[in-house]
Amino acid sequence: MYFANKRIFARKKKLKVKPEKEEQKTETITKSTNVFSLQLGILEDKANDIKQHNHIKRCKNCDSVINMYSKVRTKSDFLVWQEEQQKKKVQDPQKEEEKDQEKIKEEKTENDSDLEDEEDEEEEKKLLDEDIPQDGFVWCCEFCNTNNIFEEFNKKIISSENQVDYLISEASKKKQDEKEKEKEEEEEIESVEDNTCLVFCVDVSGSMGASSRIPASKMNLKEVRQLMGKDFGQEISSHSGYSQVRKPMVWGSNMNRRQKNSNKILIKKKPQMPQMQQMQQMPQMQQMQQMPQPKIEEKKEIKLTRLDCVKLAIANQVSALSKIKSNKKVLLVTFGSTVRIFHNTQTTYQELGSNENFDKDKLIKTGENVELTTPVNECDEQLMNNIKSLRTRGSTALGPALAVSCGIAGKFTGSKVVLCTDGMANVGIGQFGQNQEQSSKFYEDISIYAQEHGVAIDLITIKGTDCNIDTLGKLCDETNGEVDIVEPAEMSTKFDSILSNPVIATDALLELSLHHALYIYDDDDRKIGAKMEKEIGNVTKLLELSFTYGVKDPEDVDEKDERKATLGDSVPFQAQIRFTRLDGSKWIRIITSQLEITEKAEEALEDLDFGLLNMNMLQRAGNFALRGNIEQSKQWVSQQQDLYNVTSQNKRFQNSSFQKQQVSFNQQQQQFNSVFSEEKKRGKSRRSDKNSNFLYSAKKWNKK
Repeated sequence: MYFANKRIFARKKKLKVKPEKEEQKTETITKSTNVFSLQLGILEDKANDIKQHNHIKRCKNCDSVINMYSKVRTKSDFLVWQEEQQKKKVQDPQKEEEKDQEKIKEEKTENDSDLEDEEDEEEEKKLLDEDIPQDGFVWCCEFCNTNNIFEEFNKKIISSENQVDYLISEASKKKQDEKEKEKEEEEEIESVEDNTCLVFCVDVSGSMGASSRIPASKMNLKEVRQLMGKDFGQEISSHSGYSQVRKPMVWGSNMNRRQKNSNKILIKKKPQMPQMQQMQQMPQMQQMQQMPQPKIEEKKEIKLTRLDCVKLAIANQVSALSKIKSNKKVLLVTFGSTVRIFHNTQTTYQELGSNENFDKDKLIKTGENVELTTPVNECDEQLMNNIKSLRTRGSTALGPALAVSCGIAGKFTGSKVVLCTDGMANVGIGQFGQNQEQSSKFYEDISIYAQEHGVAIDLITIKGTDCNIDTLGKLCDETNGEVDIVEPAEMSTKFDSILSNPVIATDALLELSLHHALYIYDDDDRKIGAKMEKEIGNVTKLLELSFTYGVKDPEDVDEKDERKATLGDSVPFQAQIRFTRLDGSKWIRIITSQLEITEKAEEALEDLDFGLLNMNMLQRAGNFALRGNIEQSKQWVSQQQDLYNVTSQNKRFQNSSFQKQQVSFNQQQQQFNSVFSEEKKRGKSRRSDKNSNFLYSAKKWNKK
């Protein structure tokens, strides 16, 4: 858990005098820095402290989990501590608060006051005279100040770590199978355990045959041809650097050239004029005559089609996985006018008929029936042959191919489908242009299927093409995959990036608990109190989520909640993450942190993490823009601009880190302005691929 500020600005008491305008501005800016983030990639490794699920102790009021900051006291210690807390209140009374409370009591109706008095009496009894067992313990919850009584308590339950894993259920057969495999595979080169599947869903339509020239400096042609074959790529040479500097003319020089060439015409040299002789004797003219002619440089380029670049990118991944002896299953699915499934151990492929392109359930079932048991390290040669054999053909049956690919990947939890295309779907189910509602429904169903089966979908399109990322990007967004537009020459690099961000957990559910003097904002920017639940689903290695929160003003705290919202010197934050590991075991990760409180707004602006603040702005503004709420998106960008305007005037922020983040924000702001400008014009038409790509990337932005 990371915070944008090291201290949180909060007033512990009601103000007698309103702050001045400058102070109010500072306080307003400070509120925009109340941001924290969770890097969910930490779930890949087990926590240092692992406990059984039955060891979890929760607060009876707010459901927070006991943690390293909790203080559990014996009966005698608790009573002493309780008296000390009461004395502090008496020593520092607030007359105005007491008067306000008396007025509130007088204004209440008799029936309501009787009920509230009974509740208050019960609370007082619990606080002062509660029947605590002789050998009992009391935990005053640091989140809501509720007293929790335990008849017995083992102090070992309290962890000394801020992260604790609680095991809910172990993996049954899968875990035993993995242990047996580990014993059998004790070789000199250790194999990498990976029981997931990787499906490359590749567009081979006619447009993928479009070629481009790639500078040879960006590609090691020898290594590429060793991998792909001697005939891969066409090498082209071009010339540049023609001389534009000429030697000075000498009288009769052209005549002499003619004489040499013809050998027939004899022309006498005319005597050089005295002025010309003087000019040739000048140092500058002599230097020009002696100056070497610029060399004509030869530039080498490699001519590759879009499909060639994709084939090379996939081949690099297969080669890399084979070298580390990965157990990952890899399969190739292509789509032109029809869908072909290349079995990784066979030279033949399974081709679906054109009449099979319109039934979603049958397409998924076809994928589920594909046998895939051989890991990549045992069939890499056949995979490479299948990759090399790909040729362009026909139209773009993207929807059917995607359904089949998800059916294949869905058999292995934590798998990925990498969809690579350069055009819009125009054949079979999911095609664009005819029935948009039906197409959108199809992709929604595929997204739900992928989420339920722990599959992440990544989308790669080629720069300069139109693929309807506005619709396809939702698949990636909801399954926590990636979206990007790349140059053909950058395809291999992008594949490396995507596959270095694997799925590490599935079925993740996040529950946040904050101190009751705080409130958190949901995805609609609504204040929802001190607790929040969020469904995450697939968790990838680089997934990072940011959240914004606020502090309740003492004037806004109800009398009933006054005790729960009482602030100390710090406030706690807790994340409870329920998730399933790829081996099938179920866990709860408890992460707890604390943040110091300051009553000076200026102190809260010290040591700000502008990288985190930029990330939060991108995620929030991107989310609202994708949902069509442009005004709310603009507000987040504007708020971040106000923060930079204020902090840039302060000398303590004049450092390279701050300037780097400010430059980054300026670039992001320009991209958002492009989005806002397009939104005014596009009406009901779909969003451009360029802006759609930016918004989906912004929503999943992380600090990396």
